[in-house]
Amino acid sequence: MQFKEINRDQTCLLPQSIKELIPEKDCLHSILNVVDKLDISKIEQKYDNTGQHAYHPKMMIAIVFYAYSKGIFSSRSIEEAVRYDVRFMYITGRYRPSFNRICEFKRKNYDELSDCFTQIVRLCLQLGVATFESISVDGTKLGASASRKKNKSREAIEKELSEIKEKLQQIIDHGQHIDEIECDGDILSLDEAERAELEERQAKLEQAKAVLDADEKQTVINMTDLDCREQSGVGPGFNAQAAASSEYYILGADVVSDPNDAKQLIPMIEQVEHNTRSEGQKKAVNADAGYASGRNFLSLRDFAHIDAYIPPALLHQPRPLFHKDNFDFDATHLTCSCPLNKPMKLYSREKRYGVMTYRFSGTVCTDCPAKHLCTSSKRRTVRFSEADYLTKAMTDKMRTPFGKRAMRERRQTIEPIFGIIKSHLGFKEFLHRGLEKVRGEFKLVCAAFNLKKLHKDLIALGNVGVLPQLANIISSFLLFISKICKTAVFTFRSGIYSTLSQSF
Repeated sequence: MQFKEINRDQTCLLPQSIKELIPEKDCLHSILNVVDKLDISKIEQKYDNTGQHAYHPKMMIAIVFYAYSKGIFSSRSIEEAVRYDVRFMYITGRYRPSFNRICEFKRKNYDELSDCFTQIVRLCLQLGVATFESISVDGTKLGASASRKKNKSREAIEKELSEIKEKLQQIIDHGQHIDEIECDGDILSLDEAERAELEERQAKLEQAKAVLDADEKQTVINMTDLDCREQSGVGPGFNAQAAASSEYYILGADVVSDPNDAKQLIPMIEQVEHNTRSEGQKKAVNADAGYASGRNFLSLRDFAHIDAYIPPALLHQPRPLFHKDNFDFDATHLTCSCPLNKPMKLYSREKRYGVMTYRFSGTVCTDCPAKHLCTSSKRRTVRFSEADYLTKAMTDKMRTPFGKRAMRERRQTIEPIFGIIKSHLGFKEFLHRGLEKVRGEFKLVCAAFNLKKLHKDLIALGNVGVLPQLANIISSFLLFISKICKTAVFTFRSGIYSTLSQSF
């Protein structure tokens, strides 16, 4: 068997262009075209002409976007790709920025890179590949760059603080004793180093305690990243929010520490309207039961142009006879009666989470024959709010064919996007720490996702990279061939018709 000879030392007669090694339909070309259209004046203002010339910001942005689109998030991994991957060599023009430069560029420009995400969203709208008429909102939990072992409760923090204070006092007493016996400075330097380390630890513990004191519901805090919280399924992490169009483009993205989604609905709607410049324009918003709350339903009244579809938690659950919804509550006269038409007394009124709530208590519960079906307490109490009628209206709305279609659309739109980000791109946890950096990191991932989707749509339209001119040439050629074929077919049919006519 004859095999081809391998000569790894063969040199080229003429220099070879790296661009020849990259397929025309590679996502790289779309990313470079988009980056060239971005306004990065805010980033350029941070540079000056002193010292060595810096790498061009658009080159660094293209490196980050392309790396994220390929599931490469670590700065060291990006540096390795820049050295050995011909696609990254083409982006950089064979420059080799180190991982320090790449990491520093991201860290210093997270706000500006977030603005690039907004510009990409608006570009997708201008190209007509994305719309904002139907939006699906959801959240997903992503792990933080922190271990659960570093979680500390308020009691543990107070205990460690007291121990540190004792150690600091011992060091001070020891230093005073050394001053009295006039010892050399070696022991003093060791004491000062330990004292500085303890004071730094004390400052961080006091900061963590202040965070816990500010939120009574928070019981533990992670000492590695004070901004992360315990998230279901991932441990210490963050709650990533995204709003996507029906064409599978991410129009809004954010990251919060709060595991609850309910407070994020209105901010996400406002961000989408800002990114798409569609304030006041009609749009449908689909969300899951995690966003259903009386406060959100009241807030949506200020957005008359928003057609919201948010299923309440009990949408599909059977309701017993003595369920709260079967009580007759009159919000105008503040009266209430149970399902057996027994009157109830207004017990208290208070404002909870920005919504006025009313609590009613039964008056004849002790003599009621159905008490064992209603409550095990001495008296039945129910709580109503000024948003209950909105919740009921939303429940009825979600049971219509339009509501069921909205729930299907939400599942088919936003859930696959999170699946692609986590499974295909491999982004399951953040590499940076701190809420601001984490928020910028997630927007980079969302921008990379949009660029991949945009590239796919441009390929389908035959308009990517160097393809516009080629597509026009091919289109003209095919049109010319089509005209020739039509003429030939017409001539052939005419000839057959004339031949047949002569035969008969």
